[in-house]
Amino acid sequence: MADQQFPLLFSPIKVGAMNLRNRIAMLAHGLGFPQNVVQGLPSGIPGPQYIGYWEERARGGAGWIGTQASSVSLNPSQNVFKYPGIVNVLRNVSDAIHAQGACVTTQIFNMGAQVSGAPNQVIDFPTPFAPSNVPSAHCWRIPHQLTVEEIKEFIRLFAEAGAIVREGGYDAVEVHLAHGYLHTQFMSPMTNLREDQYGGSLQNRLRFPLETINAVREAVGDDFTVGIRVSADEFVEGGYTLDDMLEMIPLLVKGSKIDYINVIVGVYRSASTPCPPSYFPTATWAYCAAAIRKLVNIPVMCAGRINDPVQADQLLVDNQADLIGMCRALIADPQWPNKAREGRVDEIRKCIACNEGCWGRRRLGTGTTCSMNPVVGRENEPGWLTLKPADIKKKVMIAGGGPAGLEAARIARLRGHDVSLYEKGSELGGNANIAAKAPGRLDFAEVGRYFSHQMKLLDVDVRLNTEVTPELVRQSKPDALVVATGSIPLPLTMYRIPGADQENVVEVKDVLSGKVQVGQNVLVVDVDHTIQALSTADFLATQGKKVEVISEEYYVGTRIDNIVDDNVRRPLYQRLLERGVVLSPLTKAKEIRGKTVVVANAVTRAERVIENVDNVVYCCGDRENNALYYALRDDLKEIYQVGDCAGVRKLLQAVYDGAIVGRRI
Repeated sequence: MADQQFPLLFSPIKVGAMNLRNRIAMLAHGLGFPQNVVQGLPSGIPGPQYIGYWEERARGGAGWIGTQASSVSLNPSQNVFKYPGIVNVLRNVSDAIHAQGACVTTQIFNMGAQVSGAPNQVIDFPTPFAPSNVPSAHCWRIPHQLTVEEIKEFIRLFAEAGAIVREGGYDAVEVHLAHGYLHTQFMSPMTNLREDQYGGSLQNRLRFPLETINAVREAVGDDFTVGIRVSADEFVEGGYTLDDMLEMIPLLVKGSKIDYINVIVGVYRSASTPCPPSYFPTATWAYCAAAIRKLVNIPVMCAGRINDPVQADQLLVDNQADLIGMCRALIADPQWPNKAREGRVDEIRKCIACNEGCWGRRRLGTGTTCSMNPVVGRENEPGWLTLKPADIKKKVMIAGGGPAGLEAARIARLRGHDVSLYEKGSELGGNANIAAKAPGRLDFAEVGRYFSHQMKLLDVDVRLNTEVTPELVRQSKPDALVVATGSIPLPLTMYRIPGADQENVVEVKDVLSGKVQVGQNVLVVDVDHTIQALSTADFLATQGKKVEVISEEYYVGTRIDNIVDDNVRRPLYQRLLERGVVLSPLTKAKEIRGKTVVVANAVTRAERVIENVDNVVYCCGDRENNALYYALRDDLKEIYQVGDCAGVRKLLQAVYDGAIVGRRI
């Protein structure tokens, strides 16, 4: 029945020599799992933790598993394919994925000027390669301009890598021409300033990519699938546009024997476009794939925030693509394809595009994980992918219906416990529901939707509009109590600002939730430096209000994602500035006198007076709401804290807390 509901999505397709069971492809992406370090494997070599992760996505029903972008380099220490025994390593991966019925591909690439690293890696971090001496937005170094001899050696090494991929049992190799990496740098007039045969005209700028593709094809033979990934538009001034790419594509196809084109957009300079956060609509780059598809007669894959099977199938019906590329959707729910195919669409745990655990893995240092799916990266750990049934069935009481409490309830119930969940409000989801009120943050409502459906599916006893008190706990006599009572906003008065207790001074969550209404002229005082203040400013500016945000930091929103290219902050800044919001860093509130606010420069202490302020909206962060826990911790044999009441953090950590405790009870 579900196959009929999504007829094209679950129809087979032949791509070169590769026969796929459906049109769903998990896009190759970096993982950075730390177990590699423990096991003594260098970065980029897929160890057991990687294999467990990919194997689960194959088991989940995807037809195509793209593993990762594997580095090809003139520097042997950075060339994955120079690792001793690499063929056996790749064979372990391909065997595991094939056993689950999926095909397996990998990308081969070099980061070029966009090489990662930190400024203190001066001695052991080689100078990056590039077509010209143009630094990237992601690297502090001027790259080495490749000589013609070095370009030829790169081509030879890419061909060698392609042959190794085939020998390792993979079904396809994808030459990475996207995201501002080395080949993109040759293709772009912004980064290719050469005046020889590899620079200048469009044909010359395509020479290195074409010679690479053709060398790879010769190395793997005509009976092996070779594809390319392209950024259809760089989205940066001076770079190439979609119109330029539509000129390049016929030349790339005519000049080589490629079997498919994987279409994405952006480079690191264009901030959040390669991995669009929730501020971008779903299927946001499908139009690029559709434009390219009109020019070619080989399969084209689209990508970019596709997380719904109805939309995915419609993209195929509308001839916008032949394959649907997904990454974060299958991180959040590896079983997405199986659930869609079996008609269990409501059970899909959709990606909310927060980018905290996937794109933000570089900040966390944990490798890839997920705010919605704490199992990510733990597929091989006992008790995570396959839950261990409870030895003793217990009566479990959950106090709080936010993300932490909900995940604890879900896991405890799946393990066989009798679970009751109490929420003092009228809906499940906690602070995620408030976050969803802000523009561009609607996806956070998925937290409440997904878990509400799970509570019904698992027959968890949910009691809304019921606050848990010590008396209620004693009456209920649970075997285990999970306290998930969340957090409480900190007041502006704690900073001893005169006038902070006025009636026109209100807190951000009260504004977003609609508990209070504010006037036309608003001053937002940001002491927390997370996304809350800025998303509230966005919320108000969208209503046509005049908004200024002040922060003592060097820029406003210093605690928002700061990985690689300000993935979340950049589009939010754009929204705010386009709506006339004034951002005032290095500014602190000194005094509030009615509708007059005195502020001062945090460095010079020079004062400024802001008149006609209808409301001051403050964001000071939150503190643990842990009174229930401390009232009962000495009375109960089994009591746990999860989520913000155990320490105010983000959704990622809250859900993980619940996952841990649900397995511990």
